[in-house]
Amino acid sequence: MCDTFPDTEFYTAMLNHSSDGLCLIDRKEGTVRLVNEPLCQLLNRVSDSLKGKSFGAIFSYDWSGEPDTRQVQYLGGLQPLSLEISIQPFSWQGECYGVVSVRDITAQLHSREALVETGLQRNFALNDILDGLWEINLQTNEVYISSEFKRIMDFPAEKTHFGLGEWQQQIHLDDCVAVMDIMNAHLRGEIPRFDAEYRLQTFSGEYVWVHDQGRVYERDAQQQPLRMVGMVQDISAAKAQEVLLRRQASHDYLTDLLNRRAGYMHFRKQLSYAQRYGRQFSVSLIDLDHFKSINDTYGHQVGDQVLKHLVAGISAQLRQSDTLMRWGGEEFLLLLPNTDSDGAFQLVEQLRKRVAEQPMPLSDGEVQYTFSAGVASFPQHAEQMDMLIKAADDALYVAKSAGRNQVSVSDEVTGIAQGELSV
Repeated sequence: MCDTFPDTEFYTAMLNHSSDGLCLIDRKEGTVRLVNEPLCQLLNRVSDSLKGKSFGAIFSYDWSGEPDTRQVQYLGGLQPLSLEISIQPFSWQGECYGVVSVRDITAQLHSREALVETGLQRNFALNDILDGLWEINLQTNEVYISSEFKRIMDFPAEKTHFGLGEWQQQIHLDDCVAVMDIMNAHLRGEIPRFDAEYRLQTFSGEYVWVHDQGRVYERDAQQQPLRMVGMVQDISAAKAQEVLLRRQASHDYLTDLLNRRAGYMHFRKQLSYAQRYGRQFSVSLIDLDHFKSINDTYGHQVGDQVLKHLVAGISAQLRQSDTLMRWGGEEFLLLLPNTDSDGAFQLVEQLRKRVAEQPMPLSDGEVQYTFSAGVASFPQHAEQMDMLIKAADDALYVAKSAGRNQVSVSDEVTGIAQGELSV
């Protein structure tokens, strides 16, 4: 070094008067050639343990030879340090060197994080007007709650806090595992915040949907969480609207049965199950007789009441596994799992007789009505969904052509012996 840089002692003495840690690195070899005393004090190392050592080994990255400034974590001392390292290259006698400035910014970063945390708590406090504020002391497991939180939970006015275990017990059983997984992942530092939607049981025993958000704002020296703050919002109205919209998309507005689109998907699943496990499966297309005449005579409002009366009468006689859906207009599709064609015919014929015997009452009389139906079964009459519907539709046409108010079974044959399947 003395051969390359004369007056080394002079330069070293000059560097030692800098308040920043400084060193000189050789670009070709990647080693540290000179160090000043402030750098040794900062890293808690003696100069001989730094000079001649690899720059990358000390600071955990290699210099590219270009001007460079970055923040790094130094783990070689008694405590981890956040360092800002700035390198300026220069040439001397055809060789490339770098002057390295090292500053400790650990306290600065901690102050910035503390400011962020303070701002977070302030935001939580400001939102307390609209949202329920809570704070958890993770050392005592006490949860402190705001007045708005008490209102959401229907708590008595004198209740200002409760135990963390009590909060967990208030979570709906179907939601509890997922919520606690999110909470524990945040406490371990795996995710930046706790954020969950779930159902909470109120003091009166009812459940409300809440959107709950929070984060740890204080940890100890071992990074164990000490305190956590958050807000909870009552989103029950939004959830109810969401359920309503989802139901409106899948159910008929008049009869509350599955509509054709949702019913088609349900039909596909039921038939797939029958195909996979070798089960009998029957369908029946049910069509109200002379419905246009009912509308013309009594009006469409009464016609709608007749449709609902028909659905109520049929639904009351079905098994839990059966599904009635509105297929279109005055036409309905009935799915009968684990039922062969004979069993389906008997059930639908019983429904037909009951409907014919129970007219819909009006304030000044009654409306007498009947239906016709076609029955088809898997695999006897068809093996695929569309063909099964067509077979039932063809049978319905036969029933209507024969005078209506009767049930007809498809005469299609698939060639699969009925005895090959188990009911």
